[in-house]
Order: sequence, then structure tokens, then C-alpha cells
Amino acid sequence: DILVSRGSGGEQDAKVAALKAALLERVAGQGHRKAIVFSYYHDTAQYIYQALVNDAEFLEGMGLTPQRVELLSGSSSAEKRNDVVRRFAPVANRRSEDDDLAHAALLASPIDLLISTDVLSEGQNLQDAGYLLNADLHWNPVRMIQRAGRIDRLGSQFERLEIANVFPEEGLESLLGLVERLQTRIADIDRTVGLDASVLGENISKRSFEELRRIRAEDRSVLEELEAESELSAGDEM
Repeated sequence: DILVSRGSGGEQDAKVAALKAALLERVAGQGHRKAIVFSYYHDTAQYIYQALVNDAEFLEGMGLTPQRVELLSGSSSAEKRNDVVRRFAPVANRRSEDDDLAHAALLASPIDLLISTDVLSEGQNLQDAGYLLNADLHWNPVRMIQRAGRIDRLGSQFERLEIANVFPEEGLESLLGLVERLQTRIADIDRTVGLDASVLGENISKRSFEELRRIRAEDRSVLEELEAESELSAGDEM
């Protein structure tokens, strides 16, 4: 109500405007519009959902109707979550018992833009999408990796996946220190067990259990081997 009372003439919320611009830019550049937007809080996810479905200009630019945009949170029933996931990612979630008619019914009522809380951050196959947008940064880097893992899965039709993060406004970050704390935790994970996926754009440095054992035993030669590996070309390393 406060935002509406400020009058019309463009998006009043700078963060929502950035989300819309990112989604529209990707559609124009990539030619496909299936995407998932994650947010930590239910109220925030619902707010973003309402801002998108009530913007006729945005929907037109995305080539969407309100029926092709959906919201999921912890308050959504298991039946609704199952239905939405299958309509959003019908290829990845096709069941063995589905006949061609049942699969065609899913394709006939698609969901192309999904706004969700972390209720979908684990154990879901959403790799029909190639774009994931984090509307906020989770304080736990593991949860960020789990979000990315919804589309970074076997069976993806995309050669390149895109994951975008909305960072806090500079003044807010100076008060909260969210990005700084998140980067510190990511660095801690990287130093101990390595990363199997980039969280905020870091270079990935995977570790094997054998390498970890040798590091713990203070075997200095393992560091030289890791350094040598990093200098090999992709073909040589393979």
C-alpha cells in the first residue's frame, strides 16, 4: 500500500526493478524464458510474485501470462508443489508411468517463471530451466549451493547455466556485512574441503579425500601437485 500510494510512473521498488530488468534482458539475449527466482522469506517471495504478475508490461516483454507464473513456499501444499514442479520442469520430472497423453497435458499448461522460497532448494529436479536468480543471499553458503543444484543437474539441455545474485545495497551491506560474512564462510569451506560449485563467482578448487588426508598429514608434496595440475591445459588434465 505504501508503494502504491507513491503514485504510478514506473517501478517504485529499485530491487524489483532490477529483478525485472535481469529477467527481461535474459529473455532478449537467450531466447528462452524459463527461470526460477529464489527468496529466503515467504513474504518477500509473495511480494515479488505479486509485483511480477501485476505488471502487464513486464509480462508482455517476457511473453508470459499470469497463469505461467507461480509461487511456492512452505505454506504451499505438497500436492500443489508436486503439480507446479511437474509443470515447470515436465521433461526432468516425467515419470515412467506417464503416457504421452499425460505428458502432453503438462506441456499444455506450462509454468515458465517460478518464484520460490528454499522449500525447493533441495531434492527437486528443475533442470528444464537454465537461469536461476537469487533475489537475496542466504547466510549459509551451502544453501546457496543447494539452490544452484536445482538446475545444475544431469539431464540439463543447456550447455551453459546462468546463476545471478542480487547483492544488498551498499549502505545496507555496510550495516549488515552479509556479503562479507558469506564470503568468509565460503573461503573457510574452500580451504577445508573445497567447493564443487561457485557460490558468488569464486574459482572452484575441488579436493579429493586422499588430498585432504595428505594435507592433514602435512605432506608438502600434495601442494606442489595441485599447483602443477592447475597449470595444465584442459586436454592435458583430462
